Amino acid sequence: MLCVEPGRRLAAILGARVQAQPYVELAAARFEKCALAPGGFGLAFAAQSFHWVDPELGLARCAEALRPGGTLALFANRPKRGETSLHRAVEACYARHAHGLEAAALRGQFRRDYRVELEAARAFGELSEARYPFHRDYDAGLYVDLLSTQSDHRMLDPKVRASLLASIRAAILEHGGSIRVHYEATLVQARRA
Repeated sequence: MLCVEPGRRLAAILGARVQAQPYVELAAARFEKCALAPGGFGLAFAAQSFHWVDPELGLARCAEALRPGGTLALFANRPKRGETSLHRAVEACYARHAHGLEAAALRGQFRRDYRVELEAARAFGELSEARYPFHRDYDAGLYVDLLSTQSDHRMLDPKVRASLLASIRAAILEHGGSIRVHYEATLVQARRA
């Protein structure tokens, strides 16, 4: 198993956890630049991370690394837009503090459509997609902590992010202290032609 992790801190944590596993190798590099054995893998998967991979290179690198008949599996959790007064208050926080995001965390925006990308990639065939609805309840602190880890939020200016997250925390506390977010987990799989 080859694990690819570009973040130095996360690679160190992962390395410490798998160091005693002789079948696990760690590549502390971006996927686009790590050494991959051509045709050396039967399965490649990314869970909540493929959106960080360059769209021009990602699928081509996966196809190159997979042997014929190998599977690429891409997992994503997509939040659904909520319709409660609390969800509207959270949307107002985005409009006020981070207009460009406009409640992306509650709408599932800024997510790539892997099915469309895979259908366009000539190296893959036999495509399937599964969707699994679920929900999660968060208290104000946990929800703000979660948002602070998400890609689109992490790329905000730190002062903008801090104002946005403080505003969201206050909105949740004003509406009873917790928020329910409905999600759809998707799994898109494709076989290497």
